[in-house]
Amino acid sequence: MFKMPVFTWASLCANVLIIASFPILTVTVALLTLDRYLGTHFFTNDMGGNMMMYINLIWAWGHPEVYILILPVFGVFSEIAATFSRKRLFGYTSLVWATVCITVLSFIVWLHHFFTMGAGRERKRLLWYHHHDYRHPDRGEDLQLAVHHVSGPHRVPFCDAVDYRFYRHLLGGRYDWRAAGSTGRGLRSA
Repeated sequence: MFKMPVFTWASLCANVLIIASFPILTVTVALLTLDRYLGTHFFTNDMGGNMMMYINLIWAWGHPEVYILILPVFGVFSEIAATFSRKRLFGYTSLVWATVCITVLSFIVWLHHFFTMGAGRERKRLLWYHHHDYRHPDRGEDLQLAVHHVSGPHRVPFCDAVDYRFYRHLLGGRYDWRAAGSTGRGLRSA
């Protein structure tokens, strides 16, 4: 099984995410339809409903959905790097395991939205630690692909430049958002 291309692994993981996360969206839409047309109160405060349940269900679906979209792209660019360097990807096995870890962790990423829900100080601190844990597999993938790029010449410089620009934008976006997710203010206000 560890002879499959990285794109195949990424697509397999994305399909597992589709199978596991879209029932959340289906249930959410069904409950919302019941609220809207039959007068139930799943997502309203009347008669014991909870509007935060709707928000949490959308977050629980939305974060795996992000990885459904991006994992195949990671696989494509990994295959581009391997094809034009004419060698096997550096750290292929750990790259595959990082993709699988990203798949599993994508289901608990939505917990970092609890900062906006009025949780207490200790809960915010726990979620802050979790908020930074799920990025480790992403950083592992980035490191392996960066090492692959510097480990030897590529045959087609134009494709190498395109791949480099992809990684530059990817890493820039992935590491510059830390200030936007800063929890210092949230922890102080609890």
